[in-house]
Amino acid sequence: MIYGELSSTALQTYCQQLARAQEPQQALMDLKRLLSQTLGKHNLLLWSSRAEERDGVFLLAHINEDDQIIEPLHGLDIDYQTKLKINDHNIYELLNQAAFNEETSIQAKFIASSHGIVQENHLLRCYPTSPPNTNRYWWMLECQDNPTHQQFLNNNDGMLILLVNLLVATIHRCEAMVRVTQEKDWVHAELKQIANLQRLLLPQNNLSIRGIEITANFRACEHAGGDYYDIVNLSENFGLSGQAFESDYWGALIADSAGHGAAAAVEISMFDAILRTYRAPENDDFNGPANVFDYTNQYLFTRLIRGTFITSFAIGYHPERRLLSYSCAGHPPALLYRAKTQDLIELDQSGGIPLGVVREFEWENAYSEFYKDDILVLYTDGILEAENRHGEQFGKQRLIDLIMHHHTLPMESLLATIEKEIDHFSKGVGRKDDQTLVLARKTA
Repeated sequence: MIYGELSSTALQTYCQQLARAQEPQQALMDLKRLLSQTLGKHNLLLWSSRAEERDGVFLLAHINEDDQIIEPLHGLDIDYQTKLKINDHNIYELLNQAAFNEETSIQAKFIASSHGIVQENHLLRCYPTSPPNTNRYWWMLECQDNPTHQQFLNNNDGMLILLVNLLVATIHRCEAMVRVTQEKDWVHAELKQIANLQRLLLPQNNLSIRGIEITANFRACEHAGGDYYDIVNLSENFGLSGQAFESDYWGALIADSAGHGAAAAVEISMFDAILRTYRAPENDDFNGPANVFDYTNQYLFTRLIRGTFITSFAIGYHPERRLLSYSCAGHPPALLYRAKTQDLIELDQSGGIPLGVVREFEWENAYSEFYKDDILVLYTDGILEAENRHGEQFGKQRLIDLIMHHHTLPMESLLATIEKEIDHFSKGVGRKDDQTLVLARKTA
Protein backbone atom coordinates (compact mmCIF):
# COMPACT_ATOMS: atom_id res chain seq x y z
CA MET A 1 0.00 0.00 0.00
CA ILE A 2 1.27 3.47 -0.88
CA TYR A 3 1.01 5.84 2.08
CA GLY A 4 -1.86 8.21 1.55
CA GLU A 5 -4.29 5.58 0.22
CA LEU A 6 -6.92 3.65 2.12
CA SER A 7 -6.30 -0.09 2.11
CA SER A 8 -8.96 -2.13 0.35
CA THR A 9 -8.69 -4.70 3.15
CA ALA A 10 -9.23 -1.99 5.77
CA LEU A 11 -12.24 -0.65 3.83
CA GLN A 12 -13.74 -4.13 3.58
CA THR A 13 -13.29 -4.68 7.31
CA TYR A 14 -14.88 -1.32 8.06
CA CYS A 15 -17.91 -2.07 5.89
CA GLN A 16 -18.35 -5.39 7.69
CA GLN A 17 -18.20 -3.57 11.03
CA LEU A 18 -20.85 -1.09 9.88
CA ALA A 19 -23.12 -3.94 8.82
CA ARG A 20 -22.93 -5.33 12.36
CA ALA A 21 -23.15 -1.98 14.16
CA GLN A 22 -25.87 -1.80 16.80
CA GLU A 23 -25.40 1.73 18.09
CA PRO A 24 -24.20 5.07 16.63
CA GLN A 25 -21.19 5.68 18.90
CA GLN A 26 -19.61 2.34 17.98
CA ALA A 27 -20.06 3.05 14.26
CA LEU A 28 -18.37 6.43 14.71
CA MET A 29 -15.43 4.90 16.62
CA ASP A 30 -14.95 2.33 13.85
CA LEU A 31 -14.54 5.17 11.31
CA LYS A 32 -12.10 6.93 13.62
CA ARG A 33 -9.94 3.80 13.88
CA LEU A 34 -10.04 3.25 10.12
CA LEU A 35 -8.75 6.76 9.41
CA SER A 36 -6.13 6.51 12.17
CA GLN A 37 -4.43 3.64 10.30
CA THR A 38 -3.20 6.04 7.62
CA LEU A 39 -4.09 9.56 8.73
CA GLY A 40 -2.66 9.16 12.21
CA LYS A 41 -3.89 11.46 14.96
CA HIS A 42 -6.92 13.54 14.08
CA ASN A 43 -10.15 14.97 15.47
CA LEU A 44 -13.51 13.82 14.16
CA LEU A 45 -16.59 16.04 14.51
CA LEU A 46 -20.21 15.93 13.41
CA TRP A 47 -22.17 19.17 13.02
CA SER A 48 -25.88 19.50 12.36
CA SER A 49 -28.54 22.13 11.85
CA ARG A 50 -32.30 21.92 11.81
CA ALA A 51 -33.74 22.43 8.36
CA GLU A 52 -35.88 25.35 9.46
CA GLU A 53 -33.04 27.12 11.29
CA ARG A 54 -30.14 29.13 9.86
CA ASP A 55 -28.93 30.75 13.06
CA GLY A 56 -26.20 28.27 13.99
CA VAL A 57 -25.16 24.65 14.28
CA PHE A 58 -25.20 21.85 16.87
CA LEU A 59 -22.18 19.73 17.73
CA LEU A 60 -23.58 16.18 17.66
CA ALA A 61 -20.29 14.31 18.12
CA HIS A 62 -16.62 15.01 18.84
CA ILE A 63 -13.76 12.53 19.29
CA ASN A 64 -10.35 14.11 19.78
CA GLU A 65 -6.97 12.98 18.45
CA ASP A 66 -6.42 10.79 21.54
CA ASP A 67 -9.72 8.97 20.91
CA GLN A 68 -11.32 10.67 23.88
CA ILE A 69 -15.06 11.20 23.48
CA ILE A 70 -15.65 14.91 24.02
CA GLU A 71 -19.24 14.81 22.78
CA PRO A 72 -20.81 11.31 22.50
CA LEU A 73 -22.91 10.51 19.46
CA HIS A 74 -26.35 9.35 20.54
CA GLY A 75 -28.00 9.70 17.16
CA LEU A 76 -28.92 12.07 14.37
CA ASP A 77 -32.01 13.50 16.00
CA ILE A 78 -31.05 16.79 17.67
CA ASP A 79 -34.10 16.70 19.91
CA TYR A 80 -32.97 13.48 21.62
CA GLN A 81 -30.30 15.29 23.64
CA THR A 82 -29.30 18.73 24.85
CA LYS A 83 -26.48 19.51 22.41
CA LEU A 84 -23.84 22.20 22.34
CA LYS A 85 -25.02 24.85 19.92
CA ILE A 86 -23.05 27.68 18.37
CA ASN A 87 -25.62 30.41 17.83
CA ASP A 88 -24.04 32.08 14.86
CA HIS A 89 -25.64 32.52 11.44
CA ASN A 90 -22.20 33.02 9.94
CA ILE A 91 -20.95 29.55 10.93
CA TYR A 92 -23.88 27.89 9.17
CA GLU A 93 -23.12 29.81 5.97
CA LEU A 94 -19.43 28.95 6.18
CA LEU A 95 -20.13 25.20 6.38
CA ASN A 96 -22.42 25.44 3.37
CA GLN A 97 -19.80 26.98 1.10
CA ALA A 98 -18.62 24.57 -1.57
CA ALA A 99 -15.10 26.04 -1.45
CA PHE A 100 -14.67 25.32 2.29
CA ASN A 101 -12.00 22.62 1.78
CA GLU A 102 -9.94 24.72 -0.68
CA GLU A 103 -10.06 28.17 0.85
CA THR A 104 -8.00 28.60 4.02
CA SER A 105 -9.60 32.01 4.53
CA ILE A 106 -13.05 30.37 4.89
CA GLN A 107 -11.63 27.82 7.29
CA ALA A 108 -9.99 30.56 9.34
CA LYS A 109 -13.33 32.32 9.71
CA PHE A 110 -14.93 29.05 10.78
CA ILE A 111 -12.19 28.36 13.34
CA ALA A 112 -12.63 31.87 14.77
CA SER A 113 -16.38 31.28 15.14
CA SER A 114 -16.09 27.82 16.70
CA HIS A 115 -15.30 29.14 20.19
CA GLY A 116 -12.19 27.01 20.57
CA ILE A 117 -13.78 23.72 19.48
CA VAL A 118 -11.59 23.64 16.34
CA GLN A 119 -7.93 24.59 16.76
CA GLU A 120 -6.06 27.24 14.80
CA ASN A 121 -3.44 26.26 12.22
CA HIS A 122 -5.08 22.86 11.71
CA LEU A 123 -6.03 21.31 8.40
CA LEU A 124 -9.80 20.94 7.99
CA ARG A 125 -11.93 18.89 5.65
CA CYS A 126 -15.70 19.17 5.73
CA TYR A 127 -18.03 16.65 4.06
CA PRO A 128 -21.74 17.48 3.77
CA THR A 129 -23.90 14.36 3.74
CA SER A 130 -27.14 13.36 2.11
CA PRO A 131 -29.54 13.73 5.03
CA PRO A 132 -31.93 10.87 5.96
CA ASN A 133 -34.35 13.52 7.19
CA THR A 134 -34.82 17.27 6.80
CA ASN A 135 -31.84 18.27 8.96
CA ARG A 136 -28.38 19.10 7.57
CA TYR A 137 -25.16 17.28 8.60
CA TRP A 138 -21.44 17.96 8.10
CA TRP A 139 -18.60 15.59 8.98
CA MET A 140 -15.33 17.33 9.76
CA LEU A 141 -11.77 15.98 9.92
CA GLU A 142 -9.23 18.10 11.81
CA CYS A 143 -5.53 17.23 11.80
CA GLN A 144 -2.03 18.71 11.75
CA ASP A 145 -1.45 20.80 8.64
CA ASN A 146 1.41 19.04 6.84
CA PRO A 147 2.08 17.70 3.31
CA THR A 148 1.47 14.06 4.31
CA HIS A 149 -2.00 14.76 5.64
CA GLN A 150 -2.82 16.98 2.68
CA GLN A 151 -1.78 14.17 0.32
CA PHE A 152 -3.94 11.65 2.18
CA LEU A 153 -7.03 13.85 2.13
CA ASN A 154 -6.57 14.79 -1.53
CA ASN A 155 -6.09 11.16 -2.58
CA ASN A 156 -9.13 9.92 -0.67
CA ASP A 157 -11.54 12.81 -1.03
CA GLY A 158 -14.16 10.85 -3.00
CA MET A 159 -13.80 7.78 -0.79
CA LEU A 160 -14.23 9.84 2.38
CA ILE A 161 -17.45 11.34 1.05
CA LEU A 162 -18.76 7.81 0.42
CA LEU A 163 -17.63 6.63 3.86
CA VAL A 164 -19.31 9.41 5.82
CA ASN A 165 -22.53 8.98 3.88
CA LEU A 166 -22.38 5.25 4.56
CA LEU A 167 -21.84 6.05 8.22
CA VAL A 168 -24.87 8.37 8.29
CA ALA A 169 -26.98 5.61 6.72
CA THR A 170 -25.71 3.15 9.34
CA ILE A 171 -26.51 5.52 12.20
CA HIS A 172 -29.96 6.08 10.74
CA ARG A 173 -30.44 2.30 10.62
CA CYS A 174 -29.32 1.96 14.25
CA GLU A 175 -31.83 4.62 15.29
CA ALA A 176 -34.57 2.90 13.31
CA MET A 177 -33.75 -0.40 15.01
CA VAL A 178 -34.04 1.26 18.41
CA ARG A 179 -37.41 2.73 17.48
CA VAL A 180 -38.64 -0.62 16.16
CA THR A 181 -37.51 -2.33 19.37
CA GLN A 182 -39.25 0.30 21.48
CA GLU A 183 -42.42 -0.04 19.45
CA LYS A 184 -42.27 -3.83 19.67
CA ASP A 185 -41.83 -3.57 23.43
CA TRP A 186 -44.81 -1.24 23.60
CA VAL A 187 -46.95 -3.56 21.48
CA HIS A 188 -45.79 -6.52 23.57
CA ALA A 189 -46.78 -4.72 26.77
CA GLU A 190 -50.18 -3.75 25.32
CA LEU A 191 -50.86 -7.31 24.15
CA LYS A 192 -49.83 -8.61 27.56
CA GLN A 193 -52.32 -6.23 29.14
CA ILE A 194 -55.05 -7.46 26.77
CA ALA A 195 -54.14 -11.06 27.61
CA ASN A 196 -54.30 -10.33 31.34
CA LEU A 197 -57.70 -8.68 30.97
CA GLN A 198 -58.95 -11.57 28.88
CA ARG A 199 -57.89 -14.09 31.51
CA LEU A 200 -59.85 -12.12 34.09
CA LEU A 201 -62.98 -12.98 32.08
CA LEU A 202 -62.38 -16.70 32.63
CA PRO A 203 -63.61 -18.58 35.71
CA GLN A 204 -61.26 -18.45 38.68
CA ASN A 205 -59.73 -21.52 40.30
CA ASN A 206 -61.98 -21.31 43.35
CA LEU A 207 -65.09 -22.27 41.36
CA SER A 208 -67.05 -24.92 43.28
CA ILE A 209 -70.04 -26.78 41.86
CA ARG A 210 -71.54 -29.59 43.86
CA GLY A 211 -71.87 -32.86 41.97
CA ILE A 212 -69.14 -32.45 39.37
CA GLU A 213 -65.35 -32.47 39.17
CA ILE A 214 -64.47 -29.81 36.65
CA THR A 215 -61.35 -28.26 35.17
CA ALA A 216 -60.51 -26.09 32.15
CA ASN A 217 -57.62 -24.36 30.47
CA PHE A 218 -57.12 -21.79 27.72
CA ARG A 219 -53.83 -21.54 25.81
CA ALA A 220 -53.55 -18.60 23.43
CA CYS A 221 -51.74 -18.86 20.11
CA GLU A 222 -50.42 -15.37 20.77
CA HIS A 223 -50.51 -13.20 23.90
CA ALA A 224 -54.27 -12.89 23.68
CA GLY A 225 -56.69 -15.00 21.72
CA GLY A 226 -60.20 -15.57 20.50
CA ASP A 227 -61.11 -18.61 22.63
CA TYR A 228 -63.41 -18.31 25.64
CA TYR A 229 -65.12 -20.50 28.20
CA ASP A 230 -67.34 -20.01 31.22
CA ILE A 231 -68.63 -22.34 33.92
CA VAL A 232 -71.33 -21.10 36.27
CA ASN A 233 -73.26 -22.38 39.27
CA LEU A 234 -76.89 -21.58 38.44
CA SER A 235 -78.66 -22.85 41.55
CA GLU A 236 -78.89 -19.39 43.11
CA ASN A 237 -79.93 -17.84 39.79
CA PHE A 238 -83.00 -20.08 39.78
CA GLY A 239 -83.61 -19.84 43.51
CA LEU A 240 -82.91 -23.55 43.94
CA SER A 241 -79.75 -23.53 46.04
CA GLY A 242 -81.56 -25.18 48.96
CA GLN A 243 -82.99 -28.09 46.95
CA ALA A 244 -81.80 -31.53 48.05
CA PHE A 245 -80.56 -32.71 44.66
CA GLU A 246 -77.33 -34.66 44.17
CA SER A 247 -75.85 -31.72 42.26
CA ASP A 248 -76.12 -28.00 41.72
CA TYR A 249 -77.72 -26.54 38.65
CA TRP A 250 -74.84 -25.47 36.43
CA GLY A 251 -73.96 -24.32 32.96
CA ALA A 252 -70.87 -24.35 30.78
CA LEU A 253 -70.09 -22.56 27.56
CA ILE A 254 -67.15 -22.60 25.20
CA ALA A 255 -66.65 -20.19 22.27
CA ASP A 256 -64.19 -19.31 19.54
CA SER A 257 -64.04 -16.00 17.70
CA ALA A 258 -62.98 -16.10 14.04
CA GLY A 259 -59.21 -15.58 13.93
CA HIS A 260 -56.93 -15.11 16.90
CA GLY A 261 -54.78 -12.47 18.52
CA ALA A 262 -55.73 -9.08 19.94
CA ALA A 263 -58.67 -8.38 17.60
CA ALA A 264 -60.29 -11.73 18.41
CA ALA A 265 -59.68 -11.10 22.12
CA VAL A 266 -61.53 -7.78 21.92
CA GLU A 267 -64.47 -9.43 20.14
CA ILE A 268 -64.65 -12.25 22.67
CA SER A 269 -64.56 -9.69 25.49
CA MET A 270 -67.57 -8.03 23.88
CA PHE A 271 -69.23 -11.45 23.70
CA ASP A 272 -68.62 -11.93 27.44
CA ALA A 273 -70.10 -8.52 28.21
CA ILE A 274 -73.28 -9.42 26.31
CA LEU A 275 -73.55 -12.76 28.12
CA ARG A 276 -73.37 -10.98 31.48
CA THR A 277 -76.51 -9.04 30.66
CA TYR A 278 -78.59 -12.16 29.88
CA ARG A 279 -81.49 -12.94 32.20
CA ALA A 280 -83.54 -16.09 31.71
CA PRO A 281 -87.26 -15.58 30.91
CA GLU A 282 -89.65 -16.22 33.78
CA ASN A 283 -91.09 -19.29 32.02
CA ASP A 284 -87.64 -20.78 31.34
CA ASP A 285 -87.42 -24.15 33.14
CA PHE A 286 -83.64 -24.23 32.79
CA ASN A 287 -83.78 -25.93 29.43
CA GLY A 288 -82.54 -23.00 27.45
CA PRO A 289 -78.94 -22.73 26.21
CA ALA A 290 -80.54 -21.95 22.85
CA ASN A 291 -82.20 -18.91 24.43
CA VAL A 292 -78.77 -17.64 25.42
CA PHE A 293 -77.62 -17.86 21.80
CA ASP A 294 -80.76 -16.14 20.51
CA TYR A 295 -80.22 -13.26 22.92
CA THR A 296 -76.48 -12.95 22.33
CA ASN A 297 -76.83 -13.07 18.56
CA GLN A 298 -79.19 -10.10 18.53
CA TYR A 299 -76.72 -7.91 20.40
CA LEU A 300 -73.71 -9.09 18.42
CA PHE A 301 -75.30 -7.56 15.35
CA THR A 302 -75.25 -4.16 17.00
CA ARG A 303 -71.55 -4.34 17.94
CA LEU A 304 -69.65 -7.11 16.17
CA ILE A 305 -67.62 -6.06 13.15
CA ARG A 306 -69.42 -7.19 10.01
CA GLY A 307 -67.76 -10.20 8.41
CA THR A 308 -66.71 -11.84 11.69
CA PHE A 309 -68.50 -14.51 13.70
CA ILE A 310 -68.27 -16.57 16.88
CA THR A 311 -68.83 -20.31 17.24
CA SER A 312 -70.04 -21.63 20.57
CA PHE A 313 -71.34 -24.69 22.40
CA ALA A 314 -73.42 -24.28 25.56
CA ILE A 315 -74.64 -26.80 28.13
CA GLY A 316 -76.94 -26.66 31.13
CA TYR A 317 -77.43 -29.42 33.71
CA HIS A 318 -80.75 -30.02 35.46
CA PRO A 319 -80.08 -32.17 38.58
CA GLU A 320 -83.75 -33.05 39.21
CA ARG A 321 -84.04 -34.55 35.72
CA ARG A 322 -80.39 -35.65 35.60
CA LEU A 323 -80.40 -34.19 32.13
CA LEU A 324 -78.02 -32.13 30.04
CA SER A 325 -79.56 -29.58 27.71
CA TYR A 326 -77.22 -28.30 25.02
CA SER A 327 -77.14 -26.12 21.96
CA CYS A 328 -74.53 -25.68 19.24
CA ALA A 329 -73.69 -22.53 17.26
CA GLY A 330 -71.38 -23.79 14.53
CA HIS A 331 -68.92 -25.19 17.10
CA PRO A 332 -67.34 -28.67 17.32
CA PRO A 333 -69.83 -30.83 19.28
CA ALA A 334 -68.94 -31.76 22.85
CA LEU A 335 -67.81 -35.32 23.57
CA LEU A 336 -69.51 -37.45 26.26
CA TYR A 337 -67.84 -40.52 27.73
CA ARG A 338 -70.37 -43.03 29.09
CA ALA A 339 -68.88 -44.77 32.12
CA LYS A 340 -71.58 -47.46 32.23
CA THR A 341 -71.13 -48.61 28.63
CA GLN A 342 -67.50 -47.41 28.26
CA ASP A 343 -68.19 -45.75 24.94
CA LEU A 344 -67.98 -42.18 23.72
CA ILE A 345 -70.58 -40.18 21.81
CA GLU A 346 -70.77 -36.73 20.24
CA LEU A 347 -73.46 -34.33 21.37
CA ASP A 348 -74.36 -33.46 17.79
CA GLN A 349 -78.16 -33.41 17.81
CA SER A 350 -78.37 -29.61 17.95
CA GLY A 351 -76.95 -28.10 14.81
CA GLY A 352 -76.87 -24.34 14.38
CA ILE A 353 -74.94 -21.67 12.53
CA PRO A 354 -72.30 -19.47 14.21
CA LEU A 355 -73.31 -16.35 16.09
CA GLY A 356 -73.18 -13.07 14.20
CA VAL A 357 -74.13 -14.48 10.78
CA VAL A 358 -77.94 -14.21 10.51
CA ARG A 359 -79.76 -11.81 12.82
CA GLU A 360 -83.09 -13.68 13.00
CA PHE A 361 -81.73 -17.21 13.30
CA GLU A 362 -83.15 -19.26 16.20
CA TRP A 363 -81.18 -22.03 17.85
CA GLU A 364 -82.62 -25.27 19.24
CA ASN A 365 -81.87 -27.35 22.32
CA ALA A 366 -81.07 -31.02 22.43
CA TYR A 367 -80.86 -33.29 25.48
CA SER A 368 -78.76 -36.09 26.87
CA GLU A 369 -78.58 -38.06 30.11
CA PHE A 370 -75.59 -37.45 32.36
CA TYR A 371 -74.84 -40.27 34.79
CA LYS A 372 -72.32 -40.81 37.60
CA ASP A 373 -68.71 -41.01 36.35
CA ASP A 374 -69.66 -39.77 32.87
CA ILE A 375 -67.15 -37.28 31.44
CA LEU A 376 -68.06 -34.25 29.37
CA VAL A 377 -65.39 -32.71 27.09
CA LEU A 378 -65.77 -29.31 25.42
CA TYR A 379 -63.00 -28.08 23.15
CA THR A 380 -62.13 -25.57 20.42
CA ASP A 381 -60.91 -26.45 16.95
CA GLY A 382 -57.35 -25.46 17.85
CA ILE A 383 -57.14 -28.81 19.66
CA LEU A 384 -58.00 -30.87 16.59
CA GLU A 385 -56.14 -28.68 14.09
CA ALA A 386 -52.77 -28.76 15.88
CA GLU A 387 -50.26 -29.85 13.22
CA ASN A 388 -47.01 -31.80 13.26
CA ARG A 389 -43.99 -31.20 11.04
CA HIS A 390 -45.58 -33.17 8.20
CA GLY A 391 -48.72 -31.03 8.13
CA GLU A 392 -50.82 -33.78 9.70
CA GLN A 393 -53.51 -32.63 12.14
CA PHE A 394 -53.98 -34.00 15.66
CA GLY A 395 -57.58 -34.81 14.80
CA LYS A 396 -60.63 -35.92 16.70
CA GLN A 397 -59.72 -39.60 16.89
CA ARG A 398 -56.55 -38.96 18.86
CA LEU A 399 -58.56 -36.87 21.32
CA ILE A 400 -61.15 -39.63 21.65
CA ASP A 401 -58.45 -42.27 22.19
CA LEU A 402 -56.86 -40.21 24.97
CA ILE A 403 -60.19 -39.84 26.76
CA MET A 404 -60.97 -43.55 26.41
CA HIS A 405 -57.53 -44.65 27.65
CA HIS A 406 -57.23 -42.20 30.54
CA HIS A 407 -60.82 -41.73 31.71
CA THR A 408 -59.98 -42.92 35.23
CA LEU A 409 -57.60 -40.03 35.83
CA PRO A 410 -58.67 -36.98 37.85
CA MET A 411 -59.91 -34.26 35.53
CA GLU A 412 -56.86 -32.01 36.00
CA SER A 413 -54.56 -34.95 35.20
CA LEU A 414 -56.60 -35.91 32.14
CA LEU A 415 -56.45 -32.32 30.86
CA ALA A 416 -52.68 -32.16 31.44
CA THR A 417 -52.26 -35.50 29.62
CA ILE A 418 -54.19 -34.27 26.58
CA GLU A 419 -52.21 -31.02 26.40
CA LYS A 420 -48.91 -32.90 26.80
CA GLU A 421 -49.81 -35.22 23.91
CA ILE A 422 -50.79 -32.27 21.71
CA ASP A 423 -47.49 -30.50 22.48
CA HIS A 424 -45.52 -33.66 21.73
CA PHE A 425 -47.43 -34.17 18.48
CA SER A 426 -46.77 -30.60 17.28
CA LYS A 427 -43.22 -30.36 18.66
CA GLY A 428 -41.10 -28.01 16.57
CA VAL A 429 -44.12 -26.46 14.84
CA GLY A 430 -45.65 -24.23 17.46
CA ARG A 431 -49.24 -23.33 18.17
CA LYS A 432 -51.11 -21.90 15.18
CA ASP A 433 -54.45 -21.39 16.89
CA ASP A 434 -55.83 -20.92 20.39
CA GLN A 435 -56.52 -24.14 22.30
CA THR A 436 -59.18 -24.52 25.00
CA LEU A 437 -60.43 -27.57 26.91
CA VAL A 438 -63.24 -27.89 29.46
CA LEU A 439 -63.58 -31.26 31.24
CA ALA A 440 -66.31 -32.26 33.71
CA ARG A 441 -66.95 -35.58 35.46
CA LYS A 442 -70.23 -36.29 37.26
CA THR A 443 -69.39 -37.36 40.80
CA ALA A 444 -72.85 -37.92 42.25
